[in-house]
Amino acid sequence: RIEEYLENYSTDLDGDGKVNVSVINCSFNNDGNPQYKNTVLTKLQTQIVGNKEAVMFMVDKDAYDYMQTIAEGGIFGAEPIVLGEDFYNKTETEGLGKLPEGLMLALRRVDGTMLENEERTKAVYNECKNMIEKIKAN
Repeated sequence: RIEEYLENYSTDLDGDGKVNVSVINCSFNNDGNPQYKNTVLTKLQTQIVGNKEAVMFMVDKDAYDYMQTIAEGGIFGAEPIVLGEDFYNKTETEGLGKLPEGLMLALRRVDGTMLENEERTKAVYNECKNMIEKIKAN
């Protein structure tokens, strides 16, 4: 349901007539199983380094704070937006209920990184930035 929610604020970026939003779950809990947390953090770091299109992250405060320590100056450029009640209502499922409160959308820095000359990354970044602006306006 998260992907469906985000698709409502996105456009067809590659011109194939479809809006494609992919959400990769890298959420973790500081109080949980340390082995699971390490596995998730490895997955997260792999996405940051290896996926040139992974520019928007859904995070909670703990994940945001952690990710800001990964690289000098932090991973994220601008302040994240906190997702509102509309998000929680539209992503609620019968089996799992509502997602945990306090989720935010944050854009990683592209300028001043190895990604700044990647045309596809810049296009995805601009699309995600527009998506965030539309969500904020809603």
